[in-house]
Amino acid sequence: MLLKNFTLLYVEDNHDAQDIMKVFLEDEVKEFYQAYDGKEGLSLCKDKNPDIIISDISMPVMDGIEMSKEIKEINKNQPILLFSAFQNIETLTNAINIGIDKFIPKPIEDMNNLLEMLESIARNLQNEKDVENLKIKLIEQSRLTAKGEMISMIAHQWRQPLNILGLKNMSLKLHYDNNKIDNNFMKKHIQSSSETIEYMSDIISDFKDFFKPDKEREIFNIYNAVKKSVNLISDSFKNHNIICTINGEDDIDVDIDVDGYKNEFLQVILNLITNAKDALIENDIKDKKIIITLKKENTNAVLTIKDNAGGIPENIKDKIFDPYFSTKEKKNGTGIGLYMVKMIIEEHMDGKLSVSNDEEGAVFSISF
Repeated sequence: MLLKNFTLLYVEDNHDAQDIMKVFLEDEVKEFYQAYDGKEGLSLCKDKNPDIIISDISMPVMDGIEMSKEIKEINKNQPILLFSAFQNIETLTNAINIGIDKFIPKPIEDMNNLLEMLESIARNLQNEKDVENLKIKLIEQSRLTAKGEMISMIAHQWRQPLNILGLKNMSLKLHYDNNKIDNNFMKKHIQSSSETIEYMSDIISDFKDFFKPDKEREIFNIYNAVKKSVNLISDSFKNHNIICTINGEDDIDVDIDVDGYKNEFLQVILNLITNAKDALIENDIKDKKIIITLKKENTNAVLTIKDNAGGIPENIKDKIFDPYFSTKEKKNGTGIGLYMVKMIIEEHMDGKLSVSNDEEGAVFSISF
C-alpha cells in the first residue's frame, strides 16, 4: 500500500479514540503522530510536517476547524480529514471554505472505508512526489546539456582574445629582432596583454557564477541580468552577423528589480536568445535581429524577446513548452529547454511566460 510511504498526524482529545486509531493505523503508515487538542496538533504539524492529518472538530483549547485554518495558511495543499459527531450547515461551510479534503461523520462505522480514503490521498501524494522527482531529473538533465553548450561558448569567447595574444607575441618577436624594444613599448605590451588576459579571466568568472546553484531567493536587477546573459554569447552574435539590442538602452528604467533566483533567470534569458539565434541561422535570415524590451506596465515588469526569424508554426506553438517536445531533433534537441524556462519563470519566480508571433517572428513575453 502506498500509505506506508507517508506520515500521519491524528488529533483527538478522547484518549480511547486515540488508542483505537493508533492500533488500527500505526502499522499502515510510515510514522504515526498523536496530538490531544488543536494547539498541540498545530505545533506537531509545524515540527513533524506530516503528510496527512486526521482531526476531530470539537476539542478543547483549539478546535479542529481553527487548527485546520492555520495549517492551510501555512500549506494550502496539506491533506486534512475532519471527524465530527454532529453535522450542521455552518460547520460544513467552514470546512469547505478552509479547503478540507474529507468530512467524515462520527461514529466511524467502517474503518476499511477510512483506510480506502487514506489510500486515495496517499495515491495523490505519490503522484505529486513522482512529478516533483521528474522535474528534478529534468533540471539535472537540462543543466548537463547547458554545461556542454557553455563549454562550447567559452571556447568561442576565448578564440578572439587568444588570437590577439598570439599577434602580440608575434609583434614582440618582430620588435626584438629589429632591436626596437624600449621601456615604452614593453609598458604598452604588458598593459595590453594584461587587459586581454583579464578579459579572458572575466569570461571564466561569468560562466562559473552562471552555474552556481541558487539556494535562496534574492532581489536582483532584471536589466543587469539580461545584459549579462547577452554578453555571454555576444561573440557568437557577431560571428553570425546578428544584431541583438535591448530596446531603449539610453532611457530605459533600469531600476526594475525582481525577487527570484538570479542564476536560473540568467539561464532562462540565455536559452531564449540562443533559440532565437538558432532560428535566425537555420532560416537563413539576411538581416538577423533580436530585440529585447524591458518596461513597466502598471505594477508589472514586462520583458519581451523577439526575433525576425519568421515565427513559430501555429500547429506546434501550443506544444513548445511540453517536456521533450523539440523542433531540433535532427540537431539532437532535448526538448527540455523551453519546458525548463516555463517552470523556472512560473513556479520558481511567480511570473508568467507566454509566446506569440508578430509579422516578423516569435515574441516571448515574461511578466512579473
